[in-house]
Formats: sequence, structure tokens, C-alpha cells
Amino acid sequence: DIIPFVEKSVSFRSDVLPFAVLYSCYIFMDILGVAEGVVAILFPLTLISHLGLFLGCQWNIRIRANVGFQNATGMKRDKWTHVMITPPIGGSGTAEIVPIMHRIEKYVESSSLVSVFNFQDIVFRYDEHDDSQDNVFSTSSPTSPSPDKNQFMRLPFPVNLP
Repeated sequence: DIIPFVEKSVSFRSDVLPFAVLYSCYIFMDILGVAEGVVAILFPLTLISHLGLFLGCQWNIRIRANVGFQNATGMKRDKWTHVMITPPIGGSGTAEIVPIMHRIEKYVESSSLVSVFNFQDIVFRYDEHDDSQDNVFSTSSPTSPSPDKNQFMRLPFPVNLP
């Protein structure tokens, strides 16, 4: 399973913005001396919930995805910054969020956006123009086009490098 994401800016993350607003309100209320008893109760509760969210992000990949990333399923591929990949059933390892790299490859008749990411030492590549003979990562031979054209596909490791 591959789910594309766009990384949220730091100021709009769910573990930054709400807590920054709350902490600012508590500091402002403390400086003014307003509702000191309420601040004395709410500040530790907010701190504990912030710590709980931080630990949740460390322990659960889905919480981390919801807090720091926006689902990019309907967006154009060049906007994707990360993907969450889950190993197949029976595979080893756990789901991970990995960065995705984009580059434009120029062909004789056109150019194509190529997206590549690495998961468990396996390179995954998405290329709209997958019939090129210079395709280093492709598993298909130059004479037979890939049946998985326009999809991410698993590539063998190690890749033939010079």
C-alpha cells in the first residue's frame, strides 16, 4: 500500500499550532493575572496532552501521518513530498513514511516526470514514459514494455550501477 503525502509547514502542524496558541494564551493570562487557578490547572493538562501527542507520533506511524502530513491522493504527483508505504502481508518490517524524489527526464520526443523513493533497500520508481532503453531502474527489458506502466513498481536490489 502506497499513500502519497504533502508535508505540512511547521507552523500548521497539529502538534505545533494549537499548542502554540494555548501556551500563548496561558502566558498572556498569567501576565495579566487573570484566572490564575484555571491556568494552574489547564497548563499541566495541556503539557501532558502535548507530550502524549509527541509520544503517539513516535510510536504510531498513522498518528505521525495525520499530525505532520496532508493526504495527497487527489493532488498532482509533482506536489508529493513523502509516501507512506506498508509492506505486503507476510512481509517483514512496519509501515514507514519516506521522502520521495522527483526529476524530469528528457526524451527525444517528450519529457517525463520520474518519481523515486527507497523503502527497505528497494527502489520504487514511477515513470509515465517507461519504454526508454536508458531506463536504469526498470525491471522490464527494452523490447517488452512493463505491464505496470504508470504505477509504482518494485525494483530488484542492488541496481546495476557503474
